[in-house]
Amino acid sequence: MTLADKIIDLRKKRGWSQEELAERMGVSRQAVSKWESASSLPDLGRIVQLSELFGVSTDYLLKEEGKSSEEESSSDADPALRISAAEAEDFLHCSRKRAALFAAGSALCVLSPVPLILLGGASERSGVLSENMAGGVGVIVLLLLIALAVALFLIGGVRMEQYRYLEEGEIQLAFGASDTVLEKRDQFRKTYLTGLISGVSLCILGVVPLMGAAALEAGEWALILCVGILLAMVALGVLLLVWVCMIQESFDKLLQLGEYTPVQRRTEKKAEIVGGIYWPVVTAVFLAAGFSRLGWSRSGLIWPIAGVLFAAIRAVIRLREQK
Repeated sequence: MTLADKIIDLRKKRGWSQEELAERMGVSRQAVSKWESASSLPDLGRIVQLSELFGVSTDYLLKEEGKSSEEESSSDADPALRISAAEAEDFLHCSRKRAALFAAGSALCVLSPVPLILLGGASERSGVLSENMAGGVGVIVLLLLIALAVALFLIGGVRMEQYRYLEEGEIQLAFGASDTVLEKRDQFRKTYLTGLISGVSLCILGVVPLMGAAALEAGEWALILCVGILLAMVALGVLLLVWVCMIQESFDKLLQLGEYTPVQRRTEKKAEIVGGIYWPVVTAVFLAAGFSRLGWSRSGLIWPIAGVLFAAIRAVIRLREQK
């Protein structure tokens, strides 16, 4: 293979366009096009940059007759795609941005019913705001918050499109990249544990104000306010959990650990499908129960029960995948 053929092959393996490769290299698309058509050759500095970006040796790029012995043995023995240190750094950077977007979107989804609940309670309490107006405004705000959340999810998803190849098969970090990723993961460990503990605690303690108001036999308006506090605390907890877990997952994905071993990958794909149906149903049940005779004080117990049940569902899926 010629240098031009190797550049094309390595670029396509990562699903990059010429524009994306040019952006990563800091050159124009025309320059990449000339390299791939063999009408011009990259200078030595660009050769080194290409080798670091693609996770291959300069010897492999420059030799036109076959592969180097190192590459031959690697491709024969291990079909995993090599990821360079620079590529791993870019992936972790984009993953942090996506985590922030997804965390904010998830929190907005949890908060979306709050205006509807508060306005409904206010219309009954004051009598100034009609029930129809309260419901109409509440639904509009709910839909706006959901739309904003969906927009954040889409933006985050588009940011990671260029790294889709990491989801399609096994990967292997190039020399030096593994140490860099491990070091960054160790540095993030304290933040991860703090966010995990805080997020879980907020989700559990969010029920406390509601249960306390029910125990004191507070009025209906007080209970409605406590429901708002419950959802706000759950939203904050979800924000922390999604943020730290998605960043942690980016490390695990590169290192092929935890949920990103082959078995766990299959488990997660099925759990995502189930979760996409499960959590909207849980939310609907919570709202229906709250507005029913059951009341908000008792319906608040739905969230911890739903969390435990979903964990059991994931465990069943994992056991089936291991067989």
